[in-house]
Amino acid sequence: MSQESRILRPFIAPRAFERALQSARFHMGALVCEPNSRLAMESSEEFLQAAPAISWAHTDQDLTEFKSLLCQGVKDSGIDPAALGLVMVAYSRYLQLADVCFVLPLNALESLERVHSFAPCRPRALQASTSGARLFAYVALLAQQKQAPLRPWRKGHWLARVDFRIRVAESEASIFRPTPLDEARRRELDLPAHAVRYFTLNDHDPFRPYSDTEAPEFYVDEEFLMAIDRTAGSPQGKAMQADLVRDFITELVRSCAMKPDERQNQSWDDLKDSLLGRIIRLTGGKDATPAEYSQILDLVWSDPAKLIAHAEHSLDLRRAMIKSVEVLE
Repeated sequence: MSQESRILRPFIAPRAFERALQSARFHMGALVCEPNSRLAMESSEEFLQAAPAISWAHTDQDLTEFKSLLCQGVKDSGIDPAALGLVMVAYSRYLQLADVCFVLPLNALESLERVHSFAPCRPRALQASTSGARLFAYVALLAQQKQAPLRPWRKGHWLARVDFRIRVAESEASIFRPTPLDEARRRELDLPAHAVRYFTLNDHDPFRPYSDTEAPEFYVDEEFLMAIDRTAGSPQGKAMQADLVRDFITELVRSCAMKPDERQNQSWDDLKDSLLGRIIRLTGGKDATPAEYSQILDLVWSDPAKLIAHAEHSLDLRRAMIKSVEVLE
């Protein structure tokens, strides 16, 4: 598939294709996401346990109409139906990958079922529970065509598309979004081949109001991340996830502790919207008082190891690790 994403098309596409895709819905278990909309899920566990599926139409009668619109689009396009197809791509920003998870040529529409389940073979992009996923449904070219003005010709050109955004509900822990550490990044960062983790603040100031666009980077080995996501609901997976969050907090607190001047003349109110402030809220819990948050903040400079101990308590790391070991006995 081409990675083109332009909305302004350099060619004329039949409206029938777009009308057909508007009837599609993406399902996560009992939850339904409409075209070009967002579906919020309560937790990573719900995301991983829900069965993903695409329904092309609401009823069997609607499926007949869906197929008729696609056939009309083929006729209007003048393109061989074998060269056009329904295509679905699952994309994970977290894992930096896109899976082509469904392809059906439009000359095989008689075999199209109303609902296609991805539960038997869940795409990798739908295994990244940390950040959800984005699904695209296309009518696209499956084969190269002769180039002509105002006509799609390149394999992968899409003539119509809709997207479905699946998001895991935000929390203080959502600031932890590791970046896959692949071979290219190892070379760029000059890291040894078997390094598992690497933290850098880049230009981010952890004492200023937090912004996702200026976040620090926490690199984690790509294969390790994928292994964690595959086992995210297991005791071992949960323990490894909690341990990585603990590592992220440790590195951030260590970086902040090296800047003692930042504590002077700055209260909890001054820092509560910063990245460090979000870490303090995660550590203290949502029910802590401003005075309790301030006490935890003081630990950054007076006793950072004790702050990490509080973070382990908040993450329930002890219980997660004990459970992961018990399963192995």
